[in-house]
Amino acid sequence: MSVPDRQAGSGPAREPCGVDDQQDPSPSSEPGILDEILLETARSRLIAEGADDSGVQEVLCRVARRHLGARPELKPVVVELVGAVLAHRIDPARSECGQWQAMVEAVAETLHDDPPSRDRLHRLWAELQRVVTCR
Repeated sequence: MSVPDRQAGSGPAREPCGVDDQQDPSPSSEPGILDEILLETARSRLIAEGADDSGVQEVLCRVARRHLGARPELKPVVVELVGAVLAHRIDPARSECGQWQAMVEAVAETLHDDPPSRDRLHRLWAELQRVVTCR
């Protein structure tokens, strides 16, 4: 994916990787990203109900196959689930250097630390484990 040329007066140019690593790695650097992740989590729950989003379903199933039989702990399972959905929806190359993983981990931790979200993640994980063992 190529980066379009910036026009004069269109805002500050971004520093190349490694030049400005002091930026805040919080998910708030991308407006609405947490809302998008929460929506994707809700959409992922529809796998069990036959929703047709095979792209998201397939990336989630890949994570489930890699961790077949594992408990849905924050690391590595929840972090990988969130990372897989984000990478499916957002090109990681668009993120600042080093911030992609920090963003993925922050979103995963937020979802994992919230009891209702954690319950949904556990149900999603159980369904994914069931789906990949039946294939």
